[in-house]
Amino acid sequence: MTYTEFYAKINAGVAKHGDDYRFIGVRFEDQLHQVGDKLGPSKHNPDRDDERDFPEYGTPEYDELPTLPGTSCWGVYDGDYQRADEVDVSKVRSLSKPFYIKDDNMRVMRTHAYLIAGNRTDTHSDADDGEVVIVDATVIEVLF
Repeated sequence: MTYTEFYAKINAGVAKHGDDYRFIGVRFEDQLHQVGDKLGPSKHNPDRDDERDFPEYGTPEYDELPTLPGTSCWGVYDGDYQRADEVDVSKVRSLSKPFYIKDDNMRVMRTHAYLIAGNRTDTHSDADDGEVVIVDATVIEVLF
């Protein structure tokens, strides 16, 4: 998938579902989900130096991490401040194409990406730049 295709799918999904949800975000993970699936709470790793430094899912080290009140994602739509049909996710810093990628092909560390949504957030105080924690998140689009 290219970044152009990825951004187009997200923008279309936000425009389609923005009237139904206050918050929409992108979630990358290796687990397979379908549209309509409810996602459980994410784990928090507050002591890491690098946001990619996270224990493997299902390991004892992962299970011991604190649990967040919802599902962590990269926020792309906040209905309190945006109109869904005006979202341009290519300008969302946390999803921007890295400068070192010269072509348009995406290179990601996870197998799947989902557009998730909900009507309430409870984001922790030391969230990564662009991170949002959506309470009672639902998969609204399978991006790849």
